[in-house]
Amino acid sequence: MYLPYSLTWLVLSVARALSGCGYLYIRTKVITTGSTVELGYFPNTVVINNITASYVRQWHNATSSSDMHLSAGHLSESEDPNWEFVLTIHNVDRWMTGNYSVRCTDGRTDGDKFTQPVEIAVIVPSGKPSLHSNNNTSDCEDCLVGIDGKNLDKHIYCHTTGGSIPTIYVGEINVTIHFISNDTYQPSYVARKEDHMKNVTCSVFNAAMASPLNTSSKLYVAVKPDDAVLNVPELKEGEPANITCTSTGGRPSSKLSLMFNATNMSSIASTTTNYNEVSRTYTTQINLNASAKREWHFMEVILEKPSIPSKLQDIYHLVYFCEVKDFNDNCSVQWTSDKPSLLRDRNPTKRTSDKSMLSKLNVSVTKEDFGKVLVCINQGKGSITEPVSENLSTTSNERTTENTAESPRVEGRIDEAVENENITPEIHNYDEIEMEIHTYEACKNSGETEHPYGHLEC
Repeated sequence: MYLPYSLTWLVLSVARALSGCGYLYIRTKVITTGSTVELGYFPNTVVINNITASYVRQWHNATSSSDMHLSAGHLSESEDPNWEFVLTIHNVDRWMTGNYSVRCTDGRTDGDKFTQPVEIAVIVPSGKPSLHSNNNTSDCEDCLVGIDGKNLDKHIYCHTTGGSIPTIYVGEINVTIHFISNDTYQPSYVARKEDHMKNVTCSVFNAAMASPLNTSSKLYVAVKPDDAVLNVPELKEGEPANITCTSTGGRPSSKLSLMFNATNMSSIASTTTNYNEVSRTYTTQINLNASAKREWHFMEVILEKPSIPSKLQDIYHLVYFCEVKDFNDNCSVQWTSDKPSLLRDRNPTKRTSDKSMLSKLNVSVTKEDFGKVLVCINQGKGSITEPVSENLSTTSNERTTENTAESPRVEGRIDEAVENENITPEIHNYDEIEMEIHTYEACKNSGETEHPYGHLEC
């Protein structure tokens, strides 16, 4: 009798499993934090017949290479018909992710036997995603910024937590996304003029969540202005020159400069800017109306043409880590700032282990944020620990630590952090806890080979 390849492979796999310790599989289809997981085990006949002799039935954590022992409320075992043994793991958490097997021999000199391992992948709820832009404009400080005719993957991105792949919308359009690194995704979508001020939405959802989490921001689409028009009339000495240069159709407004040879005449010229409500673009005109002078004769009038972006500012992405050591369930971490907008729509991620808690905060700053303060506070139920404070200055590698009861928080000052690299300020409080804030400066997106978060590691 001829068997199809897939069926032959299945028969051989089962035969191999039953010739060793037996067959192990995961009975639970979807595993989320807080749920119950069941592993099913069919032992081989030799295991069943010699369970009290040289063979055993021992549940095993293959990831940590340690045996698992039954305990009330955590691990329980039951026997179903047909010699199927079921291990129930109660109230699983993210740390249960790993490989599991059954050991069926004990103390063999040639090595113990195990079933094939199975992998438990625990789905954890995602945190609220955050949208970021590599540029900003004073026209709309809270907007994401793209450029007409350019792909948004060079300008904006969405950062997630929990490993869920987000969905990104531009208006009502579900756009293609690309994974970059560190839970960061970029949309692949060419911005158009008509996309100006549309909502960009980043949404995450998985089986561990009751409903999606969404973050939205307006999209500011920068537009290159039309070629500027320079008008130089016939000049008469002592009469108003009335030299004009006009730039239309740009967004944001253009910055124009008027040159006579190498002399910049903009300081004695006037500039006007008008906004067109229909096209949602700007018209900018520079006018030199000073009295014409004899020495201007034969001078070359030069206009410095506007370009994109003309008023866009670079954004730098900083990552702060606040670590609380020797903590307990009464501890929590809170971030504050003397510029609340730095923390708007920012959702710090938290990672805990047996003895420490690490809070990670992503902030986007410009050079105008020089001197602003970020504060990490360790709060406990009924009390607030009093960590020391320190200004984060990049002009010197010296650090001073002053332990005082009048400093109820840890402060990090953004002093020229956008212009200097390799600064790792540390703050310590030796009374009750030790807290550390590590500052890294993410490099700007420079194309396809580099990403703002490409080199950040905790």
